[in-house]
Amino acid sequence: MNSIRRFTFLPLVLLLILMTAVAVYADRPEVVEDYDYEEELLVVDCADYGHKFKVWDHAEGHVKSTWYHDDENNVVKVIWQVHGVDNLYEKSKPDKKSEPDYLASGPFNLTAHVYPYPDWSLFWIENVTGVNWNIQLPGKGTVYHESGLWTNIDKPVKDGEELVEVVKRAGLEKRDFEMLCEFFAQ
Repeated sequence: MNSIRRFTFLPLVLLLILMTAVAVYADRPEVVEDYDYEEELLVVDCADYGHKFKVWDHAEGHVKSTWYHDDENNVVKVIWQVHGVDNLYEKSKPDKKSEPDYLASGPFNLTAHVYPYPDWSLFWIENVTGVNWNIQLPGKGTVYHESGLWTNIDKPVKDGEELVEVVKRAGLEKRDFEMLCEFFAQ
C-alpha cells in the first residue's frame, strides 16, 4: 500500500513541477526602464537649527523596472530597483565656490515588488526593501539612516503616484539633522 502511494504521488509531483516550468516560461519579464539619473533634493533647512544655509543632496543612481505579465499579457507585478550614491553639500554660504563641495556621501539600494490592488487604475501595493539613506560623518557616526521594509498603498495621479497609506514599516531610522547642520557649519 505504501509503495502504491509513492508511485502515485511521484508522477503528481513531477506534473506540478512541469506545469510550473511551463507557466514561468510563458511569463517572460519585460525590462521597461533601465537608465542612469541625477537629481537634486533638499535634505534639511538648517535655519531650523540656527544656521543660515540648507543641506542638499546630489543623488546619482541607476533605475531598472521589470514588468511581469499573465497569459493575457496583463501586467501582474512590477519589480523596480534603484541604487546609487547620495552626495550631501550646502551651497548657500557666500564664500563657497559655485560648484558644491560634497562633504558627506552614502550609498542607497532599494528594491520594490509592486502589485495591482485590485487593478492598476485604482491602487497598487509596494513592498520596498533596502537602504534609502545612509549618511555617516567622520568622527560623528551615522546621522541620517533609513533602511528595512516599507509596505505602501499608492494610487496613480497625473504625473506619477501618490502615497495613500504606509501599511507596514519595519527597520532602522535615524535622523540627527542638528548634528548634520553643525557638521556643515564648520
